[in-house]
Amino acid sequence: MITNDLIILIPSFNEEENLSDILSKVMKFVPREQIILADDGSTDCTMQIAKEYQIRIIRSKINVGKGYILKNAFKAIIKYLPHYKWIITLDADGQHNPKDLISFFKSKKNDENVSIFVGSRDFRKMPKSNYISNILTSNWCKFWLKWELEDLQCGYRCYNTKRLKQLLQYGLSKKNFDFETEILFVAWFLDMKIKELPIQTVYFFRHRKSRVLPSIDTLRWIWLIISFGLNTQFMRKILLKKGFIRS
Repeated sequence: MITNDLIILIPSFNEEENLSDILSKVMKFVPREQIILADDGSTDCTMQIAKEYQIRIIRSKINVGKGYILKNAFKAIIKYLPHYKWIITLDADGQHNPKDLISFFKSKKNDENVSIFVGSRDFRKMPKSNYISNILTSNWCKFWLKWELEDLQCGYRCYNTKRLKQLLQYGLSKKNFDFETEILFVAWFLDMKIKELPIQTVYFFRHRKSRVLPSIDTLRWIWLIISFGLNTQFMRKILLKKGFIRS
């Protein structure tokens, strides 16, 4: 299934082990011209592999964080490739199955009013530490924000480029994995439509440690929640949603 109105954006950091396999699978669905690697200062052979596949590359010379490199890549796509209506983010570590691209392709075609399609994984198939972190953040949002999103931390997403531009103009500040939750908070605040799509849950129990550090990144997510709670307008909207105050 070929669709020419989107870009596949692949954030990476030292992914020589998986990148070639991911790129070859993604290219079954879109041509290389519609694939961009957003590299966060890799020091292994990641860049060499990307060049061999002749895809576009946006790169930071040093490792600055997934959120930082994603935000810069978003801005570059909006500025230099404005004809693309959608951006799909797919991680390079092998935990996002390219076959699920079909679900994103169909969904964005059938419901263009959605601002962000978010992949939703089965938490029961995750390592225990990841399971706990995801349950805590999703339950907090269900209670306070009155939304039914299950997976706030999944990076497999499809963004409406026009709405993404609005989100970036709001002023996103996070540089790490919490950026992907922050962007959902802002979308909620701006009354943008967010929709989840079930995707495969893939975890590899191998020698390489996960880029996500459950203890540190959970603390970052907690601070993210606190910082939004200190925002007067954001808190007012929460109180309105909960029925504690009237407009």
